[in-house]
Amino acid sequence: MKKRHAVVLVGTLLGLFLGSSIGIAAGGTAINGAWVCAFLGAFIGWLIGRDFEEDSRSLQGSTEDQHLDEYSSSSSEPPSKPQGTSPFKAVLFGGVALIASFWNFHIDLLSAINLLNNFCNQPWLFVGLGILVSLVFPPFGACYFISYVCAAQFGASKENQYRAQLS
Repeated sequence: MKKRHAVVLVGTLLGLFLGSSIGIAAGGTAINGAWVCAFLGAFIGWLIGRDFEEDSRSLQGSTEDQHLDEYSSSSSEPPSKPQGTSPFKAVLFGGVALIASFWNFHIDLLSAINLLNNFCNQPWLFVGLGILVSLVFPPFGACYFISYVCAAQFGASKENQYRAQLS
């Protein structure tokens, strides 16, 4: 399974899950929010996954060239095809990438209100922000921590202003 498809699948499933508890009414009729949110989740997953498709194309070309070089140097046996990722690993990667993109959105918001430099100079402010918002909305603390861990998997650090490098 390609990474791009995995991110789209995770976005769709997340949209179905979140939208299943809401309804959308307009023009005298109403539908289950899962239909709308699933489409929006798939679209967001597609937007996030665009960078992964370009990277996999460039990586695929380089591995094919490498295998052709190996085959031409030793003609005893044909080159083996590179192993693809399992669907479970691809979906797990898609989920982590989607959650890390939420962290990047948070970093972009801090940058838009000119607070990112303060947060980069004093990283304990990230913890303070998580605790402060958790006082009003308790599930936010767990979501904030999980998004930080997912962003850390993509190299979020002080050197790159705590942005996850998704591409």
